[in-house]
Amino acid sequence: PYIIQNYNITITSGTCIKIENTTKYFKIENCFLNSDENGIYIRNCSNGVVNNSIINDCGNHAVYLYDSENCTLSNNTIDNNSLDSGIATILIDYGDNTTLFKNKLSNNKASVACVKIRDSTNNYIINNTIYSSIETGLEISNSPNGIIEQNLIKSNSYGMKIEISSDNYQISNNMIMNSIFDGIKVHGTKINFTHNIFYNNSQTGLAFHSNGEYNVSYNNFIENGIPDPYYSYEGTPMSGLYMIDLECAYNFYSIFIVPDMNDDGIVDNPYIFNESIVDPFPVTDPYTISTYHIITIPFMNCSVFQQIENIGYIEGNLTLEWIQSRDTLQHDITYSVWYSKDAGSSWMQLLGYTNERKFLWNTRLDSNSNNYLVKVKANCSNDHYVEYLSPLLIVNNSVTNPILYSLSKEKPLSGIISLKWQASDDPNNRVLKYSIYYNYDNSDNWNLIQAGLVETSLDWDSRKCPNSKYYRFKICCIADSEIVASYISDQYQVKNESIIELLQFIIFPIIIIGAGIGAFIYWKRYKKRELDKIGKINK
Repeated sequence: PYIIQNYNITITSGTCIKIENTTKYFKIENCFLNSDENGIYIRNCSNGVVNNSIINDCGNHAVYLYDSENCTLSNNTIDNNSLDSGIATILIDYGDNTTLFKNKLSNNKASVACVKIRDSTNNYIINNTIYSSIETGLEISNSPNGIIEQNLIKSNSYGMKIEISSDNYQISNNMIMNSIFDGIKVHGTKINFTHNIFYNNSQTGLAFHSNGEYNVSYNNFIENGIPDPYYSYEGTPMSGLYMIDLECAYNFYSIFIVPDMNDDGIVDNPYIFNESIVDPFPVTDPYTISTYHIITIPFMNCSVFQQIENIGYIEGNLTLEWIQSRDTLQHDITYSVWYSKDAGSSWMQLLGYTNERKFLWNTRLDSNSNNYLVKVKANCSNDHYVEYLSPLLIVNNSVTNPILYSLSKEKPLSGIISLKWQASDDPNNRVLKYSIYYNYDNSDNWNLIQAGLVETSLDWDSRKCPNSKYYRFKICCIADSEIVASYISDQYQVKNESIIELLQFIIFPIIIIGAGIGAFIYWKRYKKRELDKIGKINK
C-alpha cells in the first residue's frame, strides 16, 4: 500500500494531509498533525487506513471522510480539535463500511458532535473512548446498519444520538456515562440495546423519541436522571412514547432492586415506566459488563431531609437510613457513617464497617453548629468506595427538660414525699442546677420548695402544706443564672390526717372498746350478785 508515516506536520492554514479520488490502498500512520483548519481530508477514496496518529488543536475537522468507502480509523489520539469551526471532530459523509476502532477522542469542541456519521451505511464503531466533548459524543443520522460496541462515551452533552433513518443497529457492551442530558437519544428504529451500562446521565439513560421497534435487555441502568439527590433518588432510567414497540427484560435498575422474596435474582414486581415501557423481569444485581468499577450510591432516606427542612434544624436523635448499594464487579459491600461539624474540613466516624443500613445518631454528643454534614460510605472488599453526602445541616440541641419520675396516683400522697427527676442534658456541657416548686388546685402561684439543687432528688414534707389539695410540681433547670429548661408535672392529691380525724379513727374506737369492756365487767358482777342471792334463799 501507499504509506504516509512518521510525519510531524504543523501548519497555520489549509489541511495537513489531503487524499482524493483514488481506490488504491493507503495508510497514514505514526503522524503528528496540527492545523488551523483540517488535520486529514479524504475524498472519493477506498481502502484507506489512518492508524496510530496524533491529531491535536485543529481549527476545523481532525478527520473528514467524504464519499469514501472501506476506510478505517484506528488507535488514534484526537484531542482538543474543532476550536474555531467544524460541526464534528471526525465527520463521515456519504461513506460505506467505515470502521472506527480503538480511537481516543477528548476535549473536542465541535458544534454538533465529536463523531458525526451522516448519509452513510454499514458503520462499525468499536472500542473507542469519547469523552469531554462540548456537544454529543457520537451522532448518527440517516445512516442505517451498523454495530456500536465496547465504547466508553463519557462526560459529553449527549452520550449518543441515533437520528431518523438510522435503523438496524446492534448497540452493546458500551459504557454511556456522565452525560449532561440523555445517555442515548433515539429516533431510529429496529435497534437492539443489550449489555450496556447507562450510568449517571443527568436526564435519562435511554430516551426514545420515535415510534419504532426496539429491544432493551440485559443492561445496567445506574443512577440516571436524579435531579436532586437530597429529595429524590428515583431517577429516570428510560423514557419514551406510548406507542413504541419495545421488548424490555432482565435489566438492572439501581433504584429498583427489592423485593426478591424467593431470592431468585429477579425483583418480584415488574418495573413499569409507562404503558409501552415495562420490564417484567428486572434483576436485583448488576451485570459485570466491563472492568469499569461502579458501586451504586447508598442514598439516604430523602424524607429525613424534608423533615429537617420543615423544622429548620436537628435536635436529639436522628435516624439515618440508606438504600442498599450494589457492585458491578460483584464485591461484598459494607457501610460506614461519618460526620463533620465544619462543613467537611474534617470528618469523624460514627459507625464502623457494618452490613446494617440504619443508624441512630445522637446529636447531643457534640456541640451545636450550623455546619454539620453526614455521609454514608459504601465500601467494597476491594478497597473501592462511593459515598453519599448530606446537605448542610444545623444541629441545635436545647437543654433537655428535667422530667419528674411518676408518683403513684392509686391513693393520695402524704407525709414525706420523695421527688426524683431525670437529669437535664446540656449540649454545651455547662453546670446545671435545679429549683423545685409546687402549687395546688391549679393556682397560678408557684411556691418554692428548694433552689440551687445539684442532685436530682428531694424529700418534701407535705404535712407543712395545705391539706386535701391537688398539687403540681415544677422543676426549673438553671445554667449561667438563667432558666434553660423546665417541666410541670401532672396533678397529685396530697392528704395528711388531721387531729380530729386521728381522734375519730383512734380515740373513739378506744372509747367504744373501753365501754364494751366496762359493760362486760358490770354484767359479770351483776350476775355474781344474783347468784349469791339465789344461794342464800336456798339455804
